[in-house]
Formats: sequence, structure tokens, C-alpha cells
Amino acid sequence: MDGIGGIIGILFWGFLIFGGFGWIIRKFSGGVKATYKTAKGEGSFSDNFQAEVIGMGEFQFRAVKQTKTIENKSQEMFLMQFQGLFPNELINNQLSFLFTIYDNTNPQEGSFILCSVPGFNEGTSPTFQFVEQGLPVMQSEYGWKSWVGIGVAPIEFLKFPKKGNRKLEFQCCITRAGDEITTEHGYVKTGKENIITVYKFELDYNNPNTGYLEIDEERKKVENHIILLCFYISAVDDDINPKEGRIIKLWVKDQIESSPKAHKEETKKRLNENITNAYNAAKSKDLSISKVIQGLNDHATKAEKYEALELALSVMSADGVADQKELDSLDNISKKIGIDPKEYKNLRDKSITTVDVVAEKEETDKSDTVSRKKKLASLIGFDSNQSQNEIHKILTQEFKKWNGRINLKDEKTKKRAEEMLKLIAEARKLFITS
Repeated sequence: MDGIGGIIGILFWGFLIFGGFGWIIRKFSGGVKATYKTAKGEGSFSDNFQAEVIGMGEFQFRAVKQTKTIENKSQEMFLMQFQGLFPNELINNQLSFLFTIYDNTNPQEGSFILCSVPGFNEGTSPTFQFVEQGLPVMQSEYGWKSWVGIGVAPIEFLKFPKKGNRKLEFQCCITRAGDEITTEHGYVKTGKENIITVYKFELDYNNPNTGYLEIDEERKKVENHIILLCFYISAVDDDINPKEGRIIKLWVKDQIESSPKAHKEETKKRLNENITNAYNAAKSKDLSISKVIQGLNDHATKAEKYEALELALSVMSADGVADQKELDSLDNISKKIGIDPKEYKNLRDKSITTVDVVAEKEETDKSDTVSRKKKLASLIGFDSNQSQNEIHKILTQEFKKWNGRINLKDEKTKKRAEEMLKLIAEARKLFITS
């Protein structure tokens, strides 16, 4: 899917273009439109005023399953929407909308929904979460006449507790921006006192895929291949750093905790054996990445492939250094398991934002220009065989992105941005002729 960025784009342009006022109506504007209809003989002024303003109703929340065409590909998603007059408690504040989804099918089972894609989870766990803070300040006597999409959940990346009919509850927790809550597995951890209001909506959904509480043989194979992939990446630079190993162990711990109670010990034993075997194979350089890639292609869903890549990227950056060999390996692997380049680049950029060292400094010996070009293309995120116009466009986009991070307070992010700007400048010299 050319993807996730595209989905978010639909939302941004869907509700932030207020110039037309098609979806956001003020009472005064309602009166003007009613006057226009009355002038055309379409009912009395009073009747039309009620239809345009009073008929808008109270502020409501809902979730709907929709299929959108994004860059010529059909994508299923849940859209979380609002409609109606803005309530007094929300006006004149910069707001933060935090969306979560719960599975209430069976109280004895897991109740949270998982998503491995960055921007659609808590960050500290794979539990689904979507946060939107970019809305204009709501004003008194304004409202949304039509349903307006604010939150989104990409269905193909969601993992439910079990297969079949699920009773989902969508929640939107609204706070003032800057006074947000923190959550753990979908439940409030800190900041409960900052909540202004919570909206809820129930929806039935038929999940066609095996759930995370249903450990089938395919999932066992996928988990093993994810562990093998991560140890392969860890050993690419000839050093399995303890910090990288801890990232893998934390992921394994999450798998054990989310497994059915009756299978926890079996899951723990199996995954620990997987770790031991993968570690030994990586140390002895007897780990076949081609077999790992084939295994992921044969057994993993798209969501699981993202899960594998995100974990591998976390392993790569755990020691604070994104080695060139590791970057090249993951770039190649992402292509071979069928991940869209744009989506992979989003994952990669998020993972290496705060690493201390990413690339070699600009080389003074220009005798190996071809090799340097390949390194720069890999680090910045483009194909060195692309046309000059395409490369120029990508370099311009990357410059804007990293230049926007140069003044951030986080020192690691700032340093990373400085490094990337130097690399972009070097790439312009080598790839763009005057």
C-alpha cells in the first residue's frame, strides 16, 4: 500500500481544509444559507434555520469501517469520526484526541488491539493508539455539519485477540494539548485528572485472521523467523551487542505475556530455544538470511512482516550506532519480503532518528566515487540509479524534513539532523550536475 502516510494524508486534507466550510458550520453561516434557501422559496426562514443549525444536533462520536483507494490500492480502515455542535467543555482550547480500541467479546480474553506500525501504537508497547493534535481551536457556536474523520486505524495492520466475530469498543479520550495522559495496554497510567471527556462507540467486526491468543503453527514459524532475522542483523557488523540482545528478549517477553495462560510455559520454552539456536547460528555465521526471507514470505502476514522489520530496526539502533552493513542488509531484506519502499523508509527514519553515528564522514579520496554514491543513496533513502530529477526531488524533501529537526531540544535528534544535512549536501554535489 503506498500507504500509511497516504491514509493520514486523507484525514489531514479531509478535515483541515476549512476554507470551504463544507464540514464546519457556524450558526451565523447557517443563517446565511437558510436565507439563501428562503429566497429561493424553499420553506420558511425559521424552518431552514433549524435544519441548518439546530438540526446539526449534539456532538457525536462514531467509528465506521471504510475502504479507501490510496494511490490506486484499496485499503480497509476504521475511521473515527465526529459530528455536531462543539460542546462548551471543548471550545477555546488546543485539544489532543487519543483513540484506542478494545475487544470486549469475552472478558476472560485479551481486551487490547495490537498494531506494529509506528504512529499507530503506544510506542512503549504494540497496543493500538492514534493521537491527533493538529485541529484548529474549536469556537463557540461552531460545529461539524457532516461526519469528520479525526482518527484512523489501518485494518490490515491490526491484530485482534481471536479470529471471528469481535465486539469492539472505540474510545476517544480528549485532553488539552500539553496535558495528555499516558497509557499502558490501552488503559490510563498517568494524567487521569487531565481528561476533559471520553467518547465511546461499539462496533461488531468479523476478524478473518488468527488472533494473537490463538497460537497456531504458522505463528510459531513466524516468531522463529523474526528472532533469526534480528540475530542476523545484530551479527552483520561482527558484534552481537548485549543491548541488541536485550531488545530481542523484551520482544520475546511480550510474546509470552500475550499468549494464552494455558500455553505460557510452552511458549516460554519454545521461544527461549529459538533465541539460543539463533544466537549460536549467528555467532558461527551459519545463519542463512535467504531461508529467513523465504520463511517470512511463506508464513508471515503483512502486519507480521512489519513487526519483524520494526524489531530488527530497533535491534540495529540499540547500541546507538546504525552500521552501514546493517542498513544495507535491512534495505535489501525489506525489498525481498515485499514491503513498499516508502513505508519501509518511514520505519527506518523513525528508528535511526536518535542514533549517534550513522555514516562515515565525507571522504577526501574521491577515487571511489561510485562506492560513495551507493553509500549516500542507502543512508538518505533513494536508489542511485534513479533519474537526476527524481534524486533532486528526494533530496529536497529530505532537506526539509531534517532541517525542521535542527532546532529540536533533544540533543541526539539534533545531532542526527546535522549529520543528515551534511550527507544531503554531499549527495547534491555528487548526484546533481549544474
